[in-house]
Amino acid sequence: MYNILIVDCSEASRKFLSEFIKANVGICLEIHEAENGLIALDLVRKNDYSLIIMDVFMPIMDGLQTLKEIKADESVKDIPVIIHSSLYNNRIMEEAMEIGACDFYYRLLSDLDTIKFPLRIKTEIKQFQLRKMQKIVYEESIREMKIRSDLLLENMEEAIIKRGSFEKNVEAEARKADQLLKLSNLNKSTTQSEIYYLAVKAAIEITESGCGVFCLYDDSKQKFSLDVCLNNETIYCIDKSWSKACKIAENPLWRQCLDKKNTIIIDKYDYEDTNENSCVNCSFKFENILIIPIFDDNEVVAVLAAANRNKPFNTYDESRLKHLMQVVWQIKKRNEAETEKDILLKKLEERTKEMEDLLYAASHDLRTPLVNIQGFSGRLEKLFGELADNIKCLEKHDDQKDYRKEINCLIEEKIPRCLHYINASSIKMNILIKGILSLSRTFSAVFETKTININDLIRSILDIMEFNLQTTNSKVFVENLPDCKGDYLYISQVFANLLDNALKYRDENRPLEVTIKGKVLGDKVLYEIRDNGIGMPLNHLEEIWKIFFRCITKTGISGEGLGLTITKKIIERSNGSISVESTEGEGSCFYLELPAAICENSLVCV
Repeated sequence: MYNILIVDCSEASRKFLSEFIKANVGICLEIHEAENGLIALDLVRKNDYSLIIMDVFMPIMDGLQTLKEIKADESVKDIPVIIHSSLYNNRIMEEAMEIGACDFYYRLLSDLDTIKFPLRIKTEIKQFQLRKMQKIVYEESIREMKIRSDLLLENMEEAIIKRGSFEKNVEAEARKADQLLKLSNLNKSTTQSEIYYLAVKAAIEITESGCGVFCLYDDSKQKFSLDVCLNNETIYCIDKSWSKACKIAENPLWRQCLDKKNTIIIDKYDYEDTNENSCVNCSFKFENILIIPIFDDNEVVAVLAAANRNKPFNTYDESRLKHLMQVVWQIKKRNEAETEKDILLKKLEERTKEMEDLLYAASHDLRTPLVNIQGFSGRLEKLFGELADNIKCLEKHDDQKDYRKEINCLIEEKIPRCLHYINASSIKMNILIKGILSLSRTFSAVFETKTININDLIRSILDIMEFNLQTTNSKVFVENLPDCKGDYLYISQVFANLLDNALKYRDENRPLEVTIKGKVLGDKVLYEIRDNGIGMPLNHLEEIWKIFFRCITKTGISGEGLGLTITKKIIERSNGSISVESTEGEGSCFYLELPAAICENSLVCV
């Protein structure tokens, strides 16, 4: 559990911010509160905080003065502090950052971002904990060096004799500190393989061993896989064919370490692996070995081994390797969190762009029928006024012929025409609103991914369309299609949309023929839906996927501009892609790429 201190003179603001953090950060937190700087300083010196969030304007001692006091105190100066203010002042922001604030927010309480701000809090807490761990490791190294120095200095003669050994130990500790520094400076662009390689290299240098091994445990396959193996500076794991052929991953000691969940030290060990099936000519022989388990949520996820040292391994070596892997695993987790944050931010940007496009298109297309309704409603109101006037005139004059004629024209022609246009515009708005709702459901729906028998799916669609196919003399030819992965309901909607479009945009001068093919391409299935309809202009092929885009052909047929937009969104949410080729007057061909149905033996199920 991590402690956070919120400093604000407003109790309502403290409570609001506290509840927001608990609801959105997603890690176990204990939140303390303070109403001014003096109380905050007292709490900071008594408790172990991982983050402080503080307002600038407070009575007794304001946020900037409190920040100065915190940064001047050696015992608490490393705690990250986020400063916020309801009033924008560039001078205050610059002064806060100069004093040592890690970030500054303007109008934090009114503009809270449920994604970016919680991610910022988690990042600051994790980085602070990582810095604390690095500091602990470094201080432990310094204490060890000091203890050894004091022992050597108790007897000067003995110290002179052991000077060479002491210098060697200092050099080893310096190498350890250097390796930890290199690891701590890794960024999110560093791959996991690179992190594991540096960890093994650091383990070899820290323990002065001749060989190092890192193996990951695959719980689904119940076996280890070799990721890194260093022997005299040779990186054998880079050659993946060698890694698969090598039997080091089958060493029974890894399984023992997994089962016991404890360190294994063997001073005399006779194990040799000769890799005869690789382009790398090598042979491994372990003479002595130290193996430590690596935990994640109390489960062993990997093992790290150092081997072939010219003296036995001991618990001191074990302790150093455990400290090393704690740092390594924190870095791995940090990189994963930053990568996940980038992915979420990218998805947020994409979703925001989609919603902006949807709102723009919807407002544009809904405006036309709305203007019609308003215009003809006004005209209808005017016509009813004319009708009332003519009825009054009819009652007052003896010659009623002209007035009766005008009244009949209003009742039989002008008023029905206005009502017709109002009704047509209302129907148009209803269709557009239904389309927007359908597209919105596609954005937010939970897809239930299963193996889909496409042959059965196509047959069920054709059964529903049988009457239209017969009355239009249309034919659909379906080859034996491979299965795919997806949500049955939504994938069915995709094929139904495409077949319905083929029927709608058929060429009246020839019978419609549609051909559906499919083939497996690695872990994907490519479906091809080809027709001999009227086709589309080349300059429309990129536009047809946009919401409410209507491809008006020479025949004058135009849809509502929603079917292909929904189709594309379903395919994208199914981890697939869709494209089209078309020639006006000859026909169109749509290409759908979807995840293939894969069996356990990695063969495609057909």
